[in-house]
Amino acid sequence: LAVPLGRLQLTAGLRYDWLQSEADDRTPDNDDGTQTFRSLSPSIGLSYDVGTARLFANLSTGLEAPTTTELSNRPDGQGGFNDLNAENIVAVEGGVAATWIAQRLSYDLALFYQDIDDVLVPFQMRDFGPTYYRNQGAARNVGAEAALQWRPVQPVSLEASYTYVDAEFTEGTIEGPNETTSLDGNQLPGVPSHRLGATAQFHTDPLQGSLTVQTVGQQYGDSENTATNDRYTTVDLRLSHPSVSLTDAARITPFVALNNVFDVRYNDVVVNAFGGRFYEPAAGRHWRFGASLQFN
Repeated sequence: LAVPLGRLQLTAGLRYDWLQSEADDRTPDNDDGTQTFRSLSPSIGLSYDVGTARLFANLSTGLEAPTTTELSNRPDGQGGFNDLNAENIVAVEGGVAATWIAQRLSYDLALFYQDIDDVLVPFQMRDFGPTYYRNQGAARNVGAEAALQWRPVQPVSLEASYTYVDAEFTEGTIEGPNETTSLDGNQLPGVPSHRLGATAQFHTDPLQGSLTVQTVGQQYGDSENTATNDRYTTVDLRLSHPSVSLTDAARITPFVALNNVFDVRYNDVVVNAFGGRFYEPAAGRHWRFGASLQFN
């Protein structure tokens, strides 16, 4: 629902989610399972056109249901489903967006706050074992986002985005063999506080190319915040041909890409891995060749 009031516009919505997952076990154990998630999620927003920009503010609610993988991986090894709850999210955001046509420039700036109940967190119980999931309390995310698009000259376009997020547990515990550890005030694992990405693209006849730079900030590997993964920056290159016609109804777009140009050594994070094995070496410098097929 959108209600225009001059330069001011009011929007409102109401969404109902009904999600059901079923496990039909055809083994002799007959471990069938059913999980149903329901949510009524209202939202409301305001925007104001100031001429050169648009100011906006939104309040929304939502549900993030567990996937079938998260439901079916049970620590006890039984069939059926875990007794997991969906994440319930209340989010507030506000910011400004503008497009300057003459300068071929547009930007978005936003501040956000999210309150999350029943946060889903992965964990392991043995070395190189399967990943399980559990609801581990509540969290709140506070942060800012910025995005910029600019086309200085016709063959060249530039895009950049930046996200800062302070993702913190507000409640939750971990049961240890000898004691219970509170997570209140800890950072959510696997969530970098800073993320910056920028891409420059050029379009010439008959080639297209891009250069992408991405910086990912420090992040924790576990809910207890005992292990950190360092910040890293990677650079990727890509070159493609817009299209090669195979028939009147089909065309192919070949490409070649060089990822991690400077062969940066960094790790991916395995959140809450067993035995402190939170790190997996990421790919070094590598080439990719391929093609995409499109039909008219």
